[in-house]
Amino acid sequence: MAIATWSALSTESANLATPLNGVVTGSTVLIEDIENTTNKNFYLGLWFQSGTMTPTSAGSISVILRRKRGSVYAENNSEIQVLGTTGTGSRQVNLAASIRIPYASTWGLYITNNLGATMPSSGNTLVSFIWNEEVN
Repeated sequence: MAIATWSALSTESANLATPLNGVVTGSTVLIEDIENTTNKNFYLGLWFQSGTMTPTSAGSISVILRRKRGSVYAENNSEIQVLGTTGTGSRQVNLAASIRIPYASTWGLYITNNLGATMPSSGNTLVSFIWNEEVN
């Protein structure tokens, strides 16, 4: 059975969401570094909800992992496109992703805004949780 560890839903969520505030469409931002010091792969789950956005054009958010060596991030390692939801008038976007974090390495977690609108300056929530393949 997989072991899941949820991050705190208040302080941690606010810290993770802060880099997303006001990000213009087409921009990529570093959310945080993730270090896996174990000898096993683990998985990172992300749940994101934006504040109110306009316009309502369809789009996506790219979740990108870049291997970190020293202070340098590799250009591309792993990328997952996650589609956003659209509505009429202003909208909130709810996204979810699951990413494998390879063992014995440090990775930069980046998100690219491809939603066709600037991210709101507040009201964004990004919650993370991790789990591994340990069996009890």
